[in-house]
Amino acid sequence: MFAVVLTFLFAICSATESAVQADQQSTGCSLCQLIMQYVETYVSQNQTEQEIIQKLEAFCANIPLFGPECDSIVSSYLPSMIQWIINKEPPPVFCATVRVCGAPRLPEKKNDFFNRLFIMPNGRHLC
Repeated sequence: MFAVVLTFLFAICSATESAVQADQQSTGCSLCQLIMQYVETYVSQNQTEQEIIQKLEAFCANIPLFGPECDSIVSSYLPSMIQWIINKEPPPVFCATVRVCGAPRLPEKKNDFFNRLFIMPNGRHLC
């Protein structure tokens, strides 16, 4: 019986994590890579950081469904993105390096049913 319960818990944890990872990969990763393409173009046109910010803010405003995530990527990573391009590092690698692609994490939600369900006595999450 104990083995069945453990198998069930593992299946729920894996399914929940896979769904979240797939969602993060498809949106955040793609968005980061697209933003990097724009940054590469703007840097090659010798635009200032302020000009790049303005253009990316306008871009993010035009994609309402993913606008907040777009704004978050720009505000969190833009100076690093610009420096990455200036240093002639490969643009597709940047998003994986900052862990937007390739290493997604589960979001921390205080009211998430699965997170609350699988908290161990020491306060660590089972999943």
